[in-house]
Amino acid sequence: MTKQHQSWFAIVVNFFSHIKIMIWPIILGLFNIKNDGVIFLPLIVLGIFVVFIGSAWIQWLFFTFEFDDNELSVKQGIFNKKQVHVPFERIQTISRTMPFYYQPFQSVRLQIDTSGQGKPEVVFDALSLTQADIIEQKRRSAQNKKTSVEEIRPKQSISELRYHVTNRDLMLYAVTSLSGLGGFLALFTLWTQIDDILPKHLKATVTDFVNHQSMIVLSSLIVIGLFGRL
Repeated sequence: MTKQHQSWFAIVVNFFSHIKIMIWPIILGLFNIKNDGVIFLPLIVLGIFVVFIGSAWIQWLFFTFEFDDNELSVKQGIFNKKQVHVPFERIQTISRTMPFYYQPFQSVRLQIDTSGQGKPEVVFDALSLTQADIIEQKRRSAQNKKTSVEEIRPKQSISELRYHVTNRDLMLYAVTSLSGLGGFLALFTLWTQIDDILPKHLKATVTDFVNHQSMIVLSSLIVIGLFGRL
């Protein structure tokens, strides 16, 4: 990541901010100057101008920011240093303000809010349009990436559950399940009902066949049960 500064127009914005704050103390001080001090009035005004422009330049110089694909990092302050890390995926709103006097300098005032409560974590006094566009693009990319990951994870879980059951498990379930008990009971009931009306030689043939098949089914169940436990 490369450290960047705001647009140089931020120096002008900060300068007028200082003037706005100190305008009334300055006016009152100038009006209280005695006659002997009027000679030094231009020097006083020039000194105030130098102090304010120097303060605005230092404020611009020590306000740096850098970013990658995941987060924005902002550092500011000289003695009371402050550093803020803002993940792009957590940004709720990015507010642009472009007053008419910003427009000739292709700059915007940018506020970044992650709480959604209107209290911006980061305020840029004057960013170039290019810098503002890149930050908003990084935010969109990070949030789209997060949304894609959240959509893929449930699909992967469903696929894992779908292919978790093997063919051997299905065979064991089919053999050991009680769902076929109703069919056997129905056949047994039917056999008891027609047992009395069947001829003896036909009944003997059917009985031998059923006994033979029962041994085969029982042997198959034993084999399947043994292999199912391996």
